[in-house]
Amino acid sequence: MERDILKKGRPGILNKEHILSLEGEVISGLTEEAVGPSAFDLHLSHEGWEMRGSIKGSDKTLIDEIGKNYGKKFSIENKRKLEAKRTYLFKLEEYLKLPRNAKLFGKATGRSSIGRLDVLTRLMVDRCSSYDEIEPKEDCYPGRMFVEVTPITFDIEVQAGVSLNQLRLFRGSSELSGLKVGEIELFGDMILDENKKPKVWQRAYELRVDLTPDPEKGISAFKAKSAGDSPIDLMKGEKYYDPKEFWDSITVKEDSPLEIETEEFYILRSKERFKLPLDVAVYCEAISETLGELRIHYAGFVHPGFGFERPEGTPIIFEVRGHNVKTFLRDGEMLARIKFYRMSEPCEKPEETPYEKQELKLSSYFKDWDC
Repeated sequence: MERDILKKGRPGILNKEHILSLEGEVISGLTEEAVGPSAFDLHLSHEGWEMRGSIKGSDKTLIDEIGKNYGKKFSIENKRKLEAKRTYLFKLEEYLKLPRNAKLFGKATGRSSIGRLDVLTRLMVDRCSSYDEIEPKEDCYPGRMFVEVTPITFDIEVQAGVSLNQLRLFRGSSELSGLKVGEIELFGDMILDENKKPKVWQRAYELRVDLTPDPEKGISAFKAKSAGDSPIDLMKGEKYYDPKEFWDSITVKEDSPLEIETEEFYILRSKERFKLPLDVAVYCEAISETLGELRIHYAGFVHPGFGFERPEGTPIIFEVRGHNVKTFLRDGEMLARIKFYRMSEPCEKPEETPYEKQELKLSSYFKDWDC
C-alpha cells in the first residue's frame, strides 16, 4: 500500500485507508481513531510556549526563534488554561516526513468543534513562512509540527493529547486535486439551493448566508457573550455546557439585516446544502478582501459523505467575526467561497458526526439549544 500511494497514487486527497498505510514511513504518532474520511486529528504534546503574540515562520527552526524572542516555555502536567486574546504555541505529538518524490502535500484547519468556540488555530512547521500548509523542502520535509492557538472570546482549558486541528494530505498539490467548474456537475447533485434544488454549477463555488429562522429553533444566528470567569474545559466532552450561559440567540425579521458588530463572534448557516459523494471533499476559504470586514471560517474542511443521505442535504456553518467596521449582513448575501477536491480514491461511508444533520448548530461542547 505504501508503495502504491508514494509512487503510483492518483492526484487527490488521501482517504482513511491511505493515511493509515503511511504510519511509520511518513507519519509517526498516528492512531486509527484519529483518522477521518479525508483528514486526521493532530494532538497537543506536553510542550508549549506562552507567546508575546502571533508570529510568522522563517528560515530558522521555530523553537530557536521562539526561545530567543517570542515565548516563555511551559509544560502541561495536568491542565492548562489558555486565556482569551492571548496566543500560545504547542509542539504536536505527530511527526511528519514528506518525501519529495512522493509529491505529498499537507493542508490543515481547525476542527469544527474548536472553530465554533472562536478559537483560531494555525499549523506551523520549521523553515516555512505559510500557515496551515506543508510541502517538501529540498529532498523532503522531515520534522516536527506545531500549532499556534489563540482563543478570542472564551478562555479554554486543554491538556496534552487534546486535538484542536486536523491535517489533510494531498497526492500532488492541492491545485491538481481541485475540480474545475465544468467538472462539478459530473459528480451529481453535490450542492443544493435553498429550495432543495441542484444549484447552477457555474455558481457552485459561492455560498450565501441564510438569515431566515432555523426551522428547528426559530433562530437566525448565535452571538457569543463575553468570556466570563469559567473557562471551557475541552476534556468535558460533548453536550456538557449550557449554551445560554455563553451565547445569545438572534432572530432576524424578514427583509431586515443582521448587524455584525466589530470584534464580535457569530454562528450562521449557509443557504446551500451539501450532499457530498464519497469521492469529493470541500475546503472553505478563511478570508477574502472582497467579502468585507469579516473573517469567515476557523474550521474549513467538509468531508466526503457530508449530508449525502439526507434528501434535503445539510448546510454548513459560518464562523464569523466582525473586524474594523460595523457590517450589515442581508439574507442571501455571498459570505464564503469554497473549493471542491477529488479524493485520491473514494472513502468508505463515514460514521455519523454531531454535525451530519445540523441546521444552525453550536460547537458539540454545548447541549442542544432549548427554546
